[in-house]
Amino acid sequence: MPDGDTEADWREQGEFLLTSNRGPEALDLYMRILEDCPDDPAAWVGKARALIRLNRYDEALTAANQALALDPDHAEGYRARGNSFFWLKRYDQALAAADEALDIDPTLVRAWDLKGRTLEALKRNDEALACFDRAIELTPDDSISTWHDKVGWLTRLGRDDDALSAYDAALALAPADDPRGLNHWKRETLRRLNRDEEALAAYDCALELERDRAQWWINRSLACGAMKRYEEALANAEKGNRTRREQWIWLEAQRVCAHGIGA
Repeated sequence: MPDGDTEADWREQGEFLLTSNRGPEALDLYMRILEDCPDDPAAWVGKARALIRLNRYDEALTAANQALALDPDHAEGYRARGNSFFWLKRYDQALAAADEALDIDPTLVRAWDLKGRTLEALKRNDEALACFDRAIELTPDDSISTWHDKVGWLTRLGRDDDALSAYDAALALAPADDPRGLNHWKRETLRRLNRDEEALAAYDCALELERDRAQWWINRSLACGAMKRYEEALANAEKGNRTRREQWIWLEAQRVCAHGIGA
């Protein structure tokens, strides 16, 4: 165990590194812990999670299996095994592992999330949404991740009105800078629903925070075009032409909007 750290310290530090997407540092931490505590199943789970962050899924599966060899009733161990299977696209085995985790601990939110994502991959959409609902019920005050997944699912299923309600629930929990891009997808959902005035107002709010963000100008241009405000749409498209990657979007916006102006 790292010098001067208690078990609670390294658990907190490991969780911080994992949730901060600092996979290499997390792996280094858990490797050092395992040098001193090779029989600690929680450290093997931490190692598995770090390896998943680094896209080393076969090694992650080996680490998760080692955790379960040490403690066959370790719910997080089954979740780590399931996540490894998920990223290896072995979905039936991922689902079985998620169920094993939930048999041991039916309140394990991350296992419900895993089960939902796996059912999504298996195109069992209604069952997936039920899993995300259960995850949200279990963590009503801190469930940005599960709300985010549910939003994505509702959108893909074409349930845009339900998705808007889910966006609002997620945004109430999200930090002000919205690192998950929830506001962006909410604006896009409004535009898909032809609620163009609301979408336009939302893009204006975004531009107050990020005036030079090309994507916001591009999307505002499309919303203006849908409202037949073609001159404004063209002006927005030109402001959005910041990168080569978005050149084709800008040109298409020009083509569509110019046609509208000449009509």
